[in-house]
Amino acid sequence: MQVNSNFKYRNKLILLFCLLLSLLIIYIYTKKHDWVENVYSRFWYPQFATHLRKITGLLNWSIGDLFYGLAIVFFICWLLKIIFRCLTQRHQQIDVFKLFLNVLLTALMISFLFQLIWGINYHRKGIAWQLNLQDEKYTTVELSNLTDGLINKANVYKAMNIGEIQHDQKSTVIFSDAVQSFKEAAQSYSFLQYKNPSIKASAFGDIASKAGISGYYNPLSGEAQINMNVPYFLLPFITCHEIAHQLGYAKEKEANFVAYLVAQESTNKQLKYAAYLEMVLYANRNLFVIDSVLAKKKIKQISPAVKKDIEVIIAYNQQYKNEMEPIVSTIYEWFLKGNQQPKGMMSYDEVLQLMVAYHRKKIMQ
Repeated sequence: MQVNSNFKYRNKLILLFCLLLSLLIIYIYTKKHDWVENVYSRFWYPQFATHLRKITGLLNWSIGDLFYGLAIVFFICWLLKIIFRCLTQRHQQIDVFKLFLNVLLTALMISFLFQLIWGINYHRKGIAWQLNLQDEKYTTVELSNLTDGLINKANVYKAMNIGEIQHDQKSTVIFSDAVQSFKEAAQSYSFLQYKNPSIKASAFGDIASKAGISGYYNPLSGEAQINMNVPYFLLPFITCHEIAHQLGYAKEKEANFVAYLVAQESTNKQLKYAAYLEMVLYANRNLFVIDSVLAKKKIKQISPAVKKDIEVIIAYNQQYKNEMEPIVSTIYEWFLKGNQQPKGMMSYDEVLQLMVAYHRKKIMQ
């Protein structure tokens, strides 16, 4: 029995060494952004993700959510098993090293798999490089002008009497419209070609809302998950944001900008309004930090109809506000900072730099 136990320990230590070595190789590889962009993000990942979506897109239900659900159940059962053993077998010494080794191996395997199937995208050159944009700090004047333009566009598209999509058709219509919008955008930007759609309504709608999550990408299944509890007029933008993740734009500012860029090329008025409204919220929030008086003046430019939608967003956030959200936000903050996004949750707002650079380039052309 002791020989068998030693054999298992040896195998686990070998596996530990292999995982650490593999992660070290990945770490060294990610320092070469040219390699990441040209080999991983433009060759390996698109091939893998497209074929993965071809499989999961055949199903109406989410494989990724099923996996998450089973993982949560497994973790709870494992935790209860440890607690039960501690309470009922106090006379027996618990092998702390074995427990630590198993947890460490599990964490390293998850990390390795995550990096291999998606995470290396965090180190790519990205959309700014593809469009030759100068992703640099904007001036207050540039942010003010951008905010004016966004407010004006949001007012215009809201005035077009964009109707609410029927609840029973909401996901079907929004998802298909998003796919069509990417087809339109791909005519101008070939790197935005989106093949084999796999977009699903999240099975954890209420939980996601309480955690402050509007959408997420499942790397293991290649599925884009959308929280359908979110106010309907934001869903087109959220869907495009998650599709951007599917295409390998891992950083949140890039996924936001891709969704905005697709809206610029799209003929879909719902998406355009969603994009402009979302960006108005980002722009004015950041302007408020720089010049609160100016930001308050901008609010007066927003039409009553758009303000009503903003009130709906506020009411939605208040409805699901609870003790769980700050915990999830903190964990997600750590995740973002650990994946090339040092500003954490504020990384979403960095889309404004890309937007200013984009419009600055258009003016110069």
